[in-house]
Amino acid sequence: PQDYQNLTSCFALYFPSEDAGGGVMRRSEAQEALQWCMAFTYLAFNPTAAPEVSGALQIRRARFSLDQLRTMRTSQGAQSDMVAGLSKRLMMQPEKFLAEVGLGFDLSHQLLQRHNPQLSETAHSAARPIDVELVAPELDQAVQAVRSELIDRYVGLRGSVVRAANIAPLITELKFSCSRCSSEVAVTTVEGRFEYPASCPKKCRFARFTVNRDKCRAIDWQRIRLQEDFAELAAQGGAA
Repeated sequence: PQDYQNLTSCFALYFPSEDAGGGVMRRSEAQEALQWCMAFTYLAFNPTAAPEVSGALQIRRARFSLDQLRTMRTSQGAQSDMVAGLSKRLMMQPEKFLAEVGLGFDLSHQLLQRHNPQLSETAHSAARPIDVELVAPELDQAVQAVRSELIDRYVGLRGSVVRAANIAPLITELKFSCSRCSSEVAVTTVEGRFEYPASCPKKCRFARFTVNRDKCRAIDWQRIRLQEDFAELAAQGGAA
């Protein structure tokens, strides 16, 4: 029951735009997250097998390579075709894939907390999802190969950061309140752009909407300028 409550409360953090009206457990994202949870938990209680995973769970920081994730799922008896397909899933649906891994990691962390009272409670912040940092060298691309068809795909780039703007919040979801009945309307943004609600959920006439700033969602956003290593490019050109 406790694990189900944790899954239900955390699911909306990682999949805010998904409707779980039919039950969280029926969602494929939840099922996949539970598989990751079992993989992380197994390694947490067997720290000699993967000490870096146990340490990551204790500090609630998920930073892995794709090969590490493959090894975790293989150790849990996952089918070889599923493990081989992780690379394609990451490339084609990076946000969904990383959210599933993050939710599984979060659930495993909460389970570890219950079994380890000495683990600091301050390490867990239920109001904020865990950001998964994932490195997949096999999906690296040359900068000149990046095209519009790679938008919303996972792309790995190598180079030197020559310029970086300040980190700023990027709004991902806005909550509007009706001026007449106070009903709330959630609006998902696209790269920070949004449109005001067209009507009130309760069909109020001449409704006006105001933004409820306390309930808006945002992520950290930063613009960087990347420059490839010219020596590496020359070496690749010579080899070709």
